[in-house]
Amino acid sequence: MTKVPDYIKENIYQTVKRDLEPPGWLVHSKVGGSVAVGGALSLFLCGQMGLGLSPLANHVHGLLMHSGGLLGCTAVCGILFALVPVLLLRAISSRVQYLVLLRKKRLLIAGWVLAFGFFLVLRNEQPEIILTMALWGVPAVLSFYIFGWLVHRLSNFIPWQQSQGFS
Repeated sequence: MTKVPDYIKENIYQTVKRDLEPPGWLVHSKVGGSVAVGGALSLFLCGQMGLGLSPLANHVHGLLMHSGGLLGCTAVCGILFALVPVLLLRAISSRVQYLVLLRKKRLLIAGWVLAFGFFLVLRNEQPEIILTMALWGVPAVLSFYIFGWLVHRLSNFIPWQQSQGFS
């Protein structure tokens, strides 16, 4: 059996360590970046809290408000919001790092999602800000975790990149 050179062992160790214990700046940049970019992209699909970035978003918002009212519209838009950031976070993270983020950084993820929601709700001039935020935030955070775990489970069958992302 051939002896593995020390520099290769060290390289493997550092890669595993970086995935299992990512530095705080990297965690915030990955989670915050995926929420910001994914959230902005979702605003092209569904107008949320009075802000839509395309005619389609305003049309979807109108349909949801007409069919589901405030509760249905904010819940569905919160769910739609969560899908894109989850996919972005998975795309820029290794499989192990993605799982570590889902398991160990739940509050940080929820904080970023809710911060994005607060940004949207504060620019909105509706009087029921707290109700709107709750109706949007709860489905958005829960959907992030549900989609996150589904993406993790399905990643065995999806050909994600084999690189380490930008970790």
